[in-house]
Amino acid sequence: MKTLGKVLVGLALSALTLYLFLKNLDLVKVGEGLAGASVPLLVTSILIGYFGHLSLRARRWATMLQPMKSRISFYNLFSTTAIGYALSALTPGRIGEVVRPVLLGRREEMPVAGVLGTTVIERVLDAATIAVLAAGAGLSAPLWWRREGAPMTVAVPFIGPAGIVPVLAWLGALGLAGCAAGFLVLRGLVLSDSWFLRLVDRRRLAPGRMAPVWAAVRHLAEGAAFLREGRRTLRVGIESVLIWVTIGFSSWIGLLAAGVRIPPPGTLLLVALSALGLAVPTPGGVGTVHFAFQRGLIDLFGVEPNLASAATVLYHPITIYIPPVVFGLIFAWRDGLSPSKLRAVARRDAAAEAAGNASAGSNDAGTENAPSRSGDSLMESAE
Repeated sequence: MKTLGKVLVGLALSALTLYLFLKNLDLVKVGEGLAGASVPLLVTSILIGYFGHLSLRARRWATMLQPMKSRISFYNLFSTTAIGYALSALTPGRIGEVVRPVLLGRREEMPVAGVLGTTVIERVLDAATIAVLAAGAGLSAPLWWRREGAPMTVAVPFIGPAGIVPVLAWLGALGLAGCAAGFLVLRGLVLSDSWFLRLVDRRRLAPGRMAPVWAAVRHLAEGAAFLREGRRTLRVGIESVLIWVTIGFSSWIGLLAAGVRIPPPGTLLLVALSALGLAVPTPGGVGTVHFAFQRGLIDLFGVEPNLASAATVLYHPITIYIPPVVFGLIFAWRDGLSPSKLRAVARRDAAAEAAGNASAGSNDAGTENAPSRSGDSLMESAE
């Protein structure tokens, strides 16, 4: 019933935002915009946005996992990531984020709990990187932001109306400062001799119901172990920036395919809005991403509403939704994971979470040096 409630809420949010997206549109003009799109540019956008993005994401995952295992098959990294993306797009609860570390841990004989910790840290890295890039775009807005007609203003709490350009610049500066502070705090917490890890170790070894929770916190800290080494931290940071710059570049090409031309830094603001839409618990971001991206094009860059809507349809689902599903299922088929097996994994959402918690709560040395049996049993149950 809990899962059903989440699905119903997600569907309701999708329906509402799709209504707002379609409201007052001339569907004939939207169709004309789609028909006039450049196919070569659209294909280029898909290839860069999917294969370029996932290749960099697999490479970053390998860098994060180096403290656990120095050499990992790139194919295993890429294919499990592709399968996880497809499964998250097709099922509620984004179960793919649990399945892909289970798959990789089993293939590479690594502790599933530790691998799972890196996937959680990845989400934090992605959010921070998006914030940094959007902040940089906002901070530099006085250099590139242009819009025909009168300057756009926004109502700032306790200040009143203000121009969008200085507001973006101030938000950018605050965002960069916040991300820098967050990085320093997180790095201090995960250092091997930090007071925080000593506290976690004491709590997870103490008897009680909270011991598995503290064990899970320990695994999350191990997922961020790359922060303990300056060179590896720098490498992960560069790879994170490259991931999202690649996504932004592919989105910019996709906008060109639709006949929309905006300054490249502005695309990073649209990607940030799209990420906010994806963060809302809707099926595959349907509706929320459409509305956020459309309003960004219209309100920030003055794009005509019907053209903005056509560009949004090209962006999602054609560019960022359909390719991950199609290629992810191809990788699943190639690796012997049929749709029925994937559906079985999806139906075992609760079992997957229980497996992760059980792995996190294991304190014996075997858990740290061998693949999680609970992760194996999850995949065996799907087969």
